Amino acid sequence: GKEELDCIYVHGTSKALQEVNPRTFTDVRTEGPYRLLRDKRGNLVVIECVGVVDYAAIAAVGFEPWTKEFFTFNELRVLVLDELSRRCGKLLLTNTVMDMSHINMMPNPFAPKVEKDGKAAAKASSEVTKEVYPTTTFRNYMVNLSESTAKAAGPLIKALVPKRSADKLKIFGPDFQSALHEDVDCANLPQRYGGELPDGIQFKLIDAKGKKK
Repeated sequence: GKEELDCIYVHGTSKALQEVNPRTFTDVRTEGPYRLLRDKRGNLVVIECVGVVDYAAIAAVGFEPWTKEFFTFNELRVLVLDELSRRCGKLLLTNTVMDMSHINMMPNPFAPKVEKDGKAAAKASSEVTKEVYPTTTFRNYMVNLSESTAKAAGPLIKALVPKRSADKLKIFGPDFQSALHEDVDCANLPQRYGGELPDGIQFKLIDAKGKKK
């Protein structure tokens, strides 16, 4: 069967919410069908840009539609993994690239209430997802941290998580492309990561946030 999804925007607010919490596991150059992004082992590639999540906008969009979209994204991802695993006859997992550009590692005690409420809603939804879905992680790349943060965060994070989880975690500053390309072909990566796909909305948000600083 084909390895494309006819639809990835399930709800009426789905496209708008991509600008609130940008992430994808498909080639979005067309309006469908959407080709799945795969690594060299067949795992599903998911790209998230956590540093540009607009927590204040979650409240503006509404907690209920945002939560519905969050769970739908995760449900769709797990259903895709189940089907790909069935077809291949082996367990396929998620290879996640977490772009940490503009991430603030320290909480801001002076953040407006609407932003704090958005973060609380996101955290609560994430906790539910952890409880509902089994572990689907093959590897997690954390990229585009500052060099100093990457050096400090690596030992600290790996000391706090179980060894099995630590072994799946790869932490990088801006120099990560060669390591990522060992896992994922250029055809399944955006140009920003040295790939062949056009950069999506998430990278426009990263650039826009950079100009504000």
